[in-house]
Amino acid sequence: MLGNYGLKPVTAVKNEEDAAEDVNENQGKRLISLVVLMLFTIPFWICFEQAGSSLTLFAEYATNRNFLGFEIPTGYFQSLNPMFIIILAPLMSLLWENLRQKSKEPKSVEKFSIALFLISFSFVIMAFAGFLSLNNKVSPIWLAVGYFVMTVAELCLSPIGLSLVSKLAPKKFLSLMMGTWFLTSFFGNMAAGFWGGMYDKMSPVYLFGGLAVFSFVAGGLLTVINKKLNL
Repeated sequence: MLGNYGLKPVTAVKNEEDAAEDVNENQGKRLISLVVLMLFTIPFWICFEQAGSSLTLFAEYATNRNFLGFEIPTGYFQSLNPMFIIILAPLMSLLWENLRQKSKEPKSVEKFSIALFLISFSFVIMAFAGFLSLNNKVSPIWLAVGYFVMTVAELCLSPIGLSLVSKLAPKKFLSLMMGTWFLTSFFGNMAAGFWGGMYDKMSPVYLFGGLAVFSFVAGGLLTVINKKLNL
């Protein structure tokens, strides 16, 4: 009496097709959001990678490296960042976990904004040190504090970004997206070298101050658009 009614679940198939389309659409939006977020890492790396150029030159020519009759080699300042990472990484992990339990942990995008604001602050510190260095060489404490803030900024961005890409990128695009993540580091490093090369042509006040403004603007822009990112 019912014939073939119910033997061909057309509605169910249609629903599955609609669900698949929704998944593909969400993946597309997520990929676009990831790429946009990665673009904001370029200003960060431009600032962070000054460690190997302008900050090292500042240590060499504008920092009083005499300590108890011993001259601190310029290269020693490069060890500050890894030392601070070893000290701060467990503490940052505990901080995020504590905030998560209280439902106050910032979202990944918000952590990126925090990183940009922090690295901006580190170069505000260095710009002030650069101003002081116009008359006399400055204490190495300025560099130590600058590197400390930069390291906190790095811990808010680098491990968070790697985790975000591995979690949110569709499996078939995971390798591509991870490669894109490191490609932004390449562009950041390349631009960092160009900017650091201006050290002998520009006052450290303007050199470091420009980086502070640049990263602050990037952080502000990311804060404005973070709700639009599908992450």
